[in-house]
Amino acid sequence: MRRNKSLLIYGISLLLFVIAGCAAFSEYGKLEKSARENYVRGYYDNSVFSVVQSLRINPEYDKAQSLVKESFPKAIDAHMGKIQETKTSTEKFKWDTVVAEYEAAIKLNQAIKSLPTLTEKKTKDTIKFEITDYTKDLTEAKNNAAEVHYQEGVLYSKKGTSMRDQAAKEFTTANKYISGYKDAFTLAAEGYYQEGQRLLKMDGVDIQKQAAKEFKTAMSYVSGYKDSADLYERARKAGIKRIAIIPFEDKSGKNGQYGAVAEEVIDGIVSEIMNDSSSIEFLEIVSRDQLERVMAEQKLSLSGMIDEKSAVEAGKILGVHEILTGQITNITVSQERTTDKTTKEKKRAIVRTEKYYDNKGKEQEKDIYGDVFANVTVYSRSAGASLSGSYKIVEVKTAKLKSTQSFKGTYEFKHEWATYTGDERALSDTAKFLLTRNEENAPVPDEMVNLSKKNLISSLSSTLKNYAR
Repeated sequence: MRRNKSLLIYGISLLLFVIAGCAAFSEYGKLEKSARENYVRGYYDNSVFSVVQSLRINPEYDKAQSLVKESFPKAIDAHMGKIQETKTSTEKFKWDTVVAEYEAAIKLNQAIKSLPTLTEKKTKDTIKFEITDYTKDLTEAKNNAAEVHYQEGVLYSKKGTSMRDQAAKEFTTANKYISGYKDAFTLAAEGYYQEGQRLLKMDGVDIQKQAAKEFKTAMSYVSGYKDSADLYERARKAGIKRIAIIPFEDKSGKNGQYGAVAEEVIDGIVSEIMNDSSSIEFLEIVSRDQLERVMAEQKLSLSGMIDEKSAVEAGKILGVHEILTGQITNITVSQERTTDKTTKEKKRAIVRTEKYYDNKGKEQEKDIYGDVFANVTVYSRSAGASLSGSYKIVEVKTAKLKSTQSFKGTYEFKHEWATYTGDERALSDTAKFLLTRNEENAPVPDEMVNLSKKNLISSLSSTLKNYAR
């Protein structure tokens, strides 16, 4: 009898151990473990959020119940302690920290409120938490933070338009805490408006462009601020840079084998720029027709690198600020090339079955494992094309070289596929994937050159767009 009782106790203990072990490997068990690790390290917020997730899955999990009762009060106390410490400090922007601490405490409260009703297993009592409403405290802290940043913005504003960006940053922060705080956005707009007014009185395309940007920024803070819209348009028109792009000269030595590549590059660049509204805000490209007419009148070469003197002559007649010209120096086509490599792959698999008799004399069958092999041939095919050259930008007014850059447009074709002989079961995942792919041929040379030309157009267009902004 005593022996049976001992076995019963052992059985119950074993069952409890198995149940506890199952809990540890469950999702809610893993979350509780993560929460406890955070609790030990003093990361109380993380502990609360993880243990809350655990209890949402299993509200009856006693370990998680015990942990949340410990971690939540400590997390709240840590934030309240930081708030009291910060409030007594002399730090200028201390209210930023106070706001963040109150927001963190409110987030913890929301996590606890999201829990289902928790009941202790032993007492059957409902587990209750002390929830404090920090809404008023947070509003007060936000008002204090907004005022500090507002006064900082006013201080920067008094230092002149050179500090407008810093002033605007402070005014924006004030509005982040309290939407529409006082006249913060109006003061921010005024700073940019005054700088735009100052620049508007000065000469120079780049200066007028900057003036337009100042008025535009002013309107981003206050829509239709004063007469910013009219002044923006006035400054924008004066800040437009007019550029004539001379068709590039083809010095690749291919003698038109791949078409009028140089002219097509320029046409592509102009098309991409003109179809981008943000690019033409301060940029105007002289049309090919107008360019050809003037160049013909002046008996100047339409293609090729033009010297500084020619740039001045053509530029003055065209009324442009800069002339861009360049050359294609190299067109390269890499012919299709195919290589192959054969490797042997091996895996363990059932190779046969074998009959045997068990200890009761019954005939049974078992699997016999062995190595299986496959020869995999991987084919790699490659080809490509590239265009390279250089361009320069000449300033018409001074006839000086303003910028010079090299460029390159490329296209690469790469394709792999495979075949095999032997046992399919020996194949690796990589081999199986390659076997699903069909053999593909590279594009013809003309098409590869065309694709590398598109790559070049995209690259050069982006460069010129950034240059003009």
